[in-house]
Amino acid sequence: MSIEQEVARELNRRILVLARQHDHPALLEIDSDPETERLLGLLSDDLASAALVHLQGARAWRRRKTEANGRRLAEARTALDGFDLPRARSLLLRIEEEFLSPEIAAERDAVLIEFEARSMESEQLQETADQIIDEYTPWWRRWQRKRR
Repeated sequence: MSIEQEVARELNRRILVLARQHDHPALLEIDSDPETERLLGLLSDDLASAALVHLQGARAWRRRKTEANGRRLAEARTALDGFDLPRARSLLLRIEEEFLSPEIAAERDAVLIEFEARSMESEQLQETADQIIDEYTPWWRRWQRKRR
């Protein structure tokens, strides 16, 4: 058996161990290596197909995470449009950084800026409301409130 075939078998063993541990990030690292496909091509069909099944599972896991980030971002934008700041904040905090594509990252940054603007607007509205309530509260009510 040649050295390359031995390396390919070792790669296959490593993939199977990581699959048993459900270590998808490590499987994705192996998958991103350009040598992986070539080495798996040296193995018998059954060994290579078993390894590919696990690598495809890791890709599907990454795709689900990316799609979940996209859904959370869309829901956060909808919550911001409805001025539901706590929900928008919760959704933005649940976005996982390592599964952001450059396009979604740019969109997330835009939503974060809009969220900050809405938060400041909300604070200003609260301050204005407090001032209006104080101005239009009858003087005897203000006096009673101060006595408490």
